Amino acid sequence: MDELARRGFGADEQAALIYERGRPGYAPELVPWLIEELGLSRRSRVLDLAAGTGQLSRLFAGRVGSLVAVEPAAPMRAVLAAQVPGAEVLEGVAERLPLPDGSIDAAVVGNAFHWFDGPVAVAELARVLKPGAGLAVVWNIGLESDPPSPDLEALVAGLRERAGVAEATTPAWRDALDASERFTPPAYHELHHARTQDRETFATYLASLAFISAMPDRDAAVARIRALCPEQSVLTMRTECYLTRLVA
Repeated sequence: MDELARRGFGADEQAALIYERGRPGYAPELVPWLIEELGLSRRSRVLDLAAGTGQLSRLFAGRVGSLVAVEPAAPMRAVLAAQVPGAEVLEGVAERLPLPDGSIDAAVVGNAFHWFDGPVAVAELARVLKPGAGLAVVWNIGLESDPPSPDLEALVAGLRERAGVAEATTPAWRDALDASERFTPPAYHELHHARTQDRETFATYLASLAFISAMPDRDAAVARIRALCPEQSVLTMRTECYLTRLVA
């Protein structure tokens, strides 16, 4: 697990609760589409890797045979277990999955692949997936808020630059998949959704970003963010899915 992610998401219970309250969730059509595309059923076993508080896990709950959520941060696992009581929640990292060989019918990774040691994680996923099983790398990206807030955007961009963090969806994360002969070239699919939010919800979403959550002066940074958030706004999101399969 990347050190910034460890400090941002695994620091304490407050960070986990901020993540749970602030993140908008994925497009609701994503999981039904994945289930159909991958031919999953009530007999399928699905892995949610780096599952966080279970925002993807809960969309699979009751739709597949069993769900295993692997998450390194104990505060996140505690929230996940409470939110998705039917899931098997395990401590683990992408580079050392606590799962048997060939035991998984499909795996999903939501907003997390950039934290992994790519080549090692790809090899581990290839180990635990069944031949022909699917892997979905998913990103949930905030596109714009209405009304717009240029001062808020400038502040968040400055905080990101100060932390030395690139955008999560930059092409670097794909290098390990592209270099591997174990997986097919990823196919791309996107969905759009929106959330109506008040000032506190918007500020909590931004506070849940790892580079902000990990700041030594987190509370002061969040106070500056909150002051710039509009009283009411609509946040438009794009859910991106890169779908590949383990070569049989």
